[in-house]
Amino acid sequence: MPVRVLRVYHGGRDPAHRERDRALVRAGIELTLVVPKTWPEGASSESFADEPFEVIALPVHRPGDVNRHRFVDADAVAALVATRNPDVVDLHQEPFSSVVRQVLRSLPPPGRWSATPRRTSTSVSRRRSPSGNTGR
Repeated sequence: MPVRVLRVYHGGRDPAHRERDRALVRAGIELTLVVPKTWPEGASSESFADEPFEVIALPVHRPGDVNRHRFVDADAVAALVATRNPDVVDLHQEPFSSVVRQVLRSLPPPGRWSATPRRTSTSVSRRRSPSGNTGR
């Protein structure tokens, strides 16, 4: 059974930014990508029919504002989590953004997941240089 990933990414409207998603599907991941219905920056697809995964475009408040945008209907995100039953919720967002807080609030509380273990992650990682410096 493939790993199911629900990925939330404001940059996912840009076809060039979806290469990572295509690679995940080629590796056997079952992916659903959630993107803003509109986003003013960069290239923006109007059709996602050519993608090998499902793309769901939801309306957002403050399109174009990376840190303060959020989905108009928070229940729509909760419904996606409930119906897609993902193993991983991948929030490819700034960790302090409004949409991350909104999505995390839509997840069931710990201990209320189904029998399949789940993980929640953001796309933030702290990489150390060879000298051990984190860049701060």
